[in-house]
Amino acid sequence: MKLARPTASCLVDAVTMVTGIHPAVLYASIGHDGTEQWFNGPEARKGIHIQEVLDAVHLHGYIMFPVQMSPHIAPSSEVTPRQVFSRQQEISRIIKYMDQYNCLLILSNHAVAWSKEDRMIFDSRGKVYEFNETLRIREIWCMFKRDSVIMTGSFSQN
Repeated sequence: MKLARPTASCLVDAVTMVTGIHPAVLYASIGHDGTEQWFNGPEARKGIHIQEVLDAVHLHGYIMFPVQMSPHIAPSSEVTPRQVFSRQQEISRIIKYMDQYNCLLILSNHAVAWSKEDRMIFDSRGKVYEFNETLRIREIWCMFKRDSVIMTGSFSQN
């Protein structure tokens, strides 16, 4: 895996590092680059949603699936959800997936790439570092190339 040059979206940068698909191709497949002003205030841009990425990489022959870091469960909305796994079980579980797949790591407000071969995290901000249990991972998205491309076309809403 190689570091990607930062673009308008750290999520797209992470996907580029995992798949090798050029950011311009990903943005074209998504239909926008996320810079459109959608909201008021300093964080006003639209951004890229993970589901847009899912659609785009699917067009290029990749499968991706999520693994939540800290799943919770409750029988109804009236009951306070309980954590499914202990913190140590969460870490062990995530590492099992990371041992098998290159992944997108979705942090609290950033996305980075995990290389199973290098066993390192690649951050388009110019850093490469080891996995650390203190990282605030919300979820990982495991990715792999499928054998045959099924879909054609674009999911773009434009």
